[in-house]
Amino acid sequence: MNPELRKLGLFGPGVAKERRRLFAHHTAPYGMRLYAGTKGRFEMRAIIAIVLIALGLVVLAYSGFTLVTPGKPVNIGPVHIETTQRHFIPPIAGAIALVGGLLLLVVGNKRS
Repeated sequence: MNPELRKLGLFGPGVAKERRRLFAHHTAPYGMRLYAGTKGRFEMRAIIAIVLIALGLVVLAYSGFTLVTPGKPVNIGPVHIETTQRHFIPPIAGAIALVGGLLLLVVGNKRS
């Protein structure tokens, strides 16, 4: 061990035990926990609601989305052709996501 670090008192007998005692309240017994809200626990329902609201607003703002996914490649002799498939997400899906997110947020707050 570096003698300079030992002079600082950061290492040595009893230091690790004291460090555990001082920072014992920082550890979570069941792994990593996120804390938010008035009850001191993480509300996953609120995050899902916010994500649904945001996605619903984006889909409505753009009047729907067109997603492009890779299709099956076509091989005709030495020629190789890549294909794509287009999937359209209509604005009604955005409206449903928006309403669902709002309901999830309101119902979640009423139960709290």
